[in-house]
Amino acid sequence: GVSVTDISDTVSGFLVTGPNARKIVERTTHRDISARTLPFMACSVFDIGMVRARVARLSIVGDLGFEINCPATLHSTLRETLLAAGEDLGLAE
Repeated sequence: GVSVTDISDTVSGFLVTGPNARKIVERTTHRDISARTLPFMACSVFDIGMVRARVARLSIVGDLGFEINCPATLHSTLRETLLAAGEDLGLAE
């Protein structure tokens, strides 16, 4: 059979999307996130700043995007990391 587990209380995330999405995420990690190593619909676990996150290369808006999920307890740290990385590129909430 199939079972479903609700993890919405323990996992939070962001979608970074748009023409500067890759540049913003690249600034936060040592991981190669090029289209060759993280192609569309791929998912991997690696550090975004000091946060271990699950990063999926996808977008629901049709533009380049990364869905980044982490433990809910680290959500604010992930938020600060992403905003700092994209501040000069116009990243806003």
